Amino acid sequence: LKSHSKQDGGATPRLRHAAPVPRRGLLPRVPPPRDPRAPPRLGPPRLSLPPRRLRRLPRLLQPPLLRVPPPAPAPGHATRPQRPPPRPRPRTMPRPRLRGLPRAPPRARPLLLHIPRPRRDLPGRRCLLGDAHAHPDVAVSLLAGSVHAAAFRHGHAADLHVQSGAVSMYAAVGDVGAVRATFAEIASPDVVCVTAMLGALSAGGDVDTARELFDRMPQRDHVAWNAMLTGYVRVGRSREALGLFDEMQKAGVSVGEATLVSVLTACAQMGALERGMWVHSYVRSRGMRVSVTLGTALVDMYSKCGVVTMAMEVFESMSERNIYTWTSALSGLAMNGMGEECLELFKRMESAGMEPNGVTFVAVLRGCSVAGLVEEGRACFDSMKDKHKVEPWLEHYGCMVDLYGRAGRLDDAVNFINSMPVEPHEGVWGALLNASRIHNNVDLGKHAMYKLTKIESKNDAAHVLLSNIYAESHNWKGVSKVRNMMKSKGVKKVPGCSAIEADGRLL
Repeated sequence: LKSHSKQDGGATPRLRHAAPVPRRGLLPRVPPPRDPRAPPRLGPPRLSLPPRRLRRLPRLLQPPLLRVPPPAPAPGHATRPQRPPPRPRPRTMPRPRLRGLPRAPPRARPLLLHIPRPRRDLPGRRCLLGDAHAHPDVAVSLLAGSVHAAAFRHGHAADLHVQSGAVSMYAAVGDVGAVRATFAEIASPDVVCVTAMLGALSAGGDVDTARELFDRMPQRDHVAWNAMLTGYVRVGRSREALGLFDEMQKAGVSVGEATLVSVLTACAQMGALERGMWVHSYVRSRGMRVSVTLGTALVDMYSKCGVVTMAMEVFESMSERNIYTWTSALSGLAMNGMGEECLELFKRMESAGMEPNGVTFVAVLRGCSVAGLVEEGRACFDSMKDKHKVEPWLEHYGCMVDLYGRAGRLDDAVNFINSMPVEPHEGVWGALLNASRIHNNVDLGKHAMYKLTKIESKNDAAHVLLSNIYAESHNWKGVSKVRNMMKSKGVKKVPGCSAIEADGRLL
């Protein structure tokens, strides 16, 4: 020890019985003493030195140093400067969450901004975002559950605002079961919470329970009225929707664009032209701006009520149109037998740079079918996948079979069915059966009937069509056979119904 002190020139005072302190990094790090009762470690010891230091190790390890027993703790720990405590991380969004934000479904993005870091009891962000495109509703629902669980962990479970927000969140993602469970835990829900529950029940199709909750509400704002009105329209109960609209006007509730769109949809479902025209005049008299949504609803209402001129007048007066506006106009022309006009409007749509979707092609193919434009319809069908990258649906195949069948090209229709890459559904065989009735082809009608009953054995329309085919060919034995078949299967013809509008009322 004295020799070492002389070499150092006395610059650094040493303790008499202290071990010499080597330069940092010359010796391997000596671990603290282990508990003798602990089990022995397996495997060779590891040195925390780079290879170039290991080559110099024999010259650095002098005998006086090796004879000194290592104290506890090691000298390196005693001379190492204390590191400052880590600074808290700023409250910013982690980078993985930012990278995953564009890949998330649109409804999931607000939830993704607040989702906590993944833990053992929660699914990770990568797992959720990986299945977001395959199962968007499931992914958004899981994200909502993660946000709700984070509120529980932070002690906000009993907060009324948090509970109301959870109900609104689950209602927005369409998780009716979670809405019911969360709403049942609230002792005294406010108007916002009840309105969210009402909207979730209406969106889920349980309009009867929603109406009971609506009638028990002490205060109703326009959001609650619109939620109930939209629920009736969504399930097809248009008569009750129009009745609720009358009650809404008597209550003096303000009528906005969302209300008028729901009323126009109900009028389109029922064919209530006078009520729809009243809504149109209401928009004009109030000086309301015809937005894309409202204009599309007007085009759809006039088209389904058979007033194509008014539908196209509204369409031409719109300063802004989206794909739904174009599709509504195309469907209106097709359903009213104006196939050539439908095809011209479709070409105009392509020239405007609007990209069609699957519903658009259904409307165009129906227009070609009613007008007998076989080659144009075939070219439109081929352009779906080649030009517009739209995979054909079963509805498109059914329209093509109907197109060939109406034109009398039954062989082409059969060949088209045999070349389908998917299994034909009831719409395809129904179109072939209808074509067989038009052109009085008994054998082909029997074949289509056989295929159709294998898919849906109690299809009353198919049995009636085959019976009509036999009757038109004066095959009364075949008619009797089909009727006996219907009796044995318990198939009953559903009677048709119609309604007329008189003095603004449907009778």
